Amino acid sequence: VALPRPEDIPKSYRAKIRIHEHMYLQKEKDASISAFTQNGNPEDSLLAGVVKHGDKLFKTWSEDVLNLQSVRVIARQYEMHPLQSQLDIEMSDSGRAFIDRMGDTGHNCRVGVSQLSSALESLISRASNLELVGLVHEDGMVLRNWRMEVKSNLMNDAMSQSLIEQGFSGDIILDYLDVDTDPMEKFESGYPYRIRALSSDGNTNVTLQYLEMSPVADA
Repeated sequence: VALPRPEDIPKSYRAKIRIHEHMYLQKEKDASISAFTQNGNPEDSLLAGVVKHGDKLFKTWSEDVLNLQSVRVIARQYEMHPLQSQLDIEMSDSGRAFIDRMGDTGHNCRVGVSQLSSALESLISRASNLELVGLVHEDGMVLRNWRMEVKSNLMNDAMSQSLIEQGFSGDIILDYLDVDTDPMEKFESGYPYRIRALSSDGNTNVTLQYLEMSPVADA
């Protein structure tokens, strides 16, 4: 049975995602790791929400995403602020707003462009030029690896401009992995598993890891 292409997955869904975003900062290149430790000592543990892979530092956080036809709501949770979350609300016809939430109270409401992670997820769902490059075996699952190259000189639509405002400047390779077969039946066939974006200039290195996803009814 033919599996759906990435752009054919349900448009109304709820998903839990874990993000790893490379902290491309000048002080990461010029200073020691101490800038990102608890007390400025290289021997201390890293700040909450910062992890090290090889010689690169990554900021990590969790997202609970509700995507409907007319609205998209993302609740972001950062380890550095465990009692607070950020709501990212995008209406299809009236822009985007961010609200910091502490318990049942919202404050610091503002408008702005999407974060790079949500822009990438939206870009994948709208893409029609993803090419299947092979199969990947991971944790007992068989994953399909799709790939798309995005040229910076052709990025003139609103979604691409959002990427540029987040610091993206070079050509970018998007690797999108979805599920072919999951013996544990945690993920349905055709559902997303991971998105990774890597730019030619090294400034952009972001991974979105899907922890779960389920379709929802859209009234």
